[in-house]
Amino acid sequence: MNPFNKLAVRVCHENPLLLAGLVSLIDQAPDLDVRAGQDAGDEAPVDVIVADYACALDLLACAPAGPRSPPVVGVTRRGTERGGVDAFN
Repeated sequence: MNPFNKLAVRVCHENPLLLAGLVSLIDQAPDLDVRAGQDAGDEAPVDVIVADYACALDLLACAPAGPRSPPVVGVTRRGTERGGVDAFN
């Protein structure tokens, strides 16, 4: 990554309040370019996606395999970490 380019982060969450909170929190980092929503009205590539459990599963299911697919970070309130890990693998 070029040190002068910001890291592009897309945040997807079904709960609008949590979406706004995640965007606000992540947007405080000066080297991150945060975009909200699964489809933020642009097709610009992102470097990483932060998503709720359902959105992350949808993105992983339809994402083409390969080095061009951005990593997906799943945010969940599931009772155990194992359930989330199993679903993403």
